[in-house]
Amino acid sequence: MPGPLYEWGFSGIIPRMVKRNRLLEWDDAYLIGVAELDYEHKDLFDRISQIDADLRQRTTKEDIEECLGAIHARLEAHFALEEKYMRDHGFAGYAAHKAAHDELLDAILGAMERFREEPGLSYGERLMTRLKDWVIDHVLGDDQALAEVAEQRAPAKSGLFRTKASHPRT
Repeated sequence: MPGPLYEWGFSGIIPRMVKRNRLLEWDDAYLIGVAELDYEHKDLFDRISQIDADLRQRTTKEDIEECLGAIHARLEAHFALEEKYMRDHGFAGYAAHKAAHDELLDAILGAMERFREEPGLSYGERLMTRLKDWVIDHVLGDDQALAEVAEQRAPAKSGLFRTKASHPRT
């Protein structure tokens, strides 16, 4: 029986994103208009949801630690790509954006350490709830600024970036 964790979602102009059977469900409202990052975000949603499903089926300490480690590794790889994109495009908000990435990675490492000291599935469940909220807020918030920088630097005829009129947050 799914608990409240799997019923949470946004309301208003942002469509409901989380279904009962998946932690994160992709929707085009998450697109930022940068093809390589949009692809990466879609993949990130799929992988985090798969890791969450695996985590809910694991019962041994070692299996749960493996899932938590997989989450950390996947996010670390994603953040490295995003940070390279920011450096390559001279993104003025790089330091703050990177700090947000580092803070989440540190929180995951902290949860892993607490779990090692006192095993319990609730650490994984709480982490997944926080991760879900963070990823959605980050993609819909902070990552939107990356598209704006790219739009300013791209030729107007490029079709890689959406116009303001097609942006889901306007």
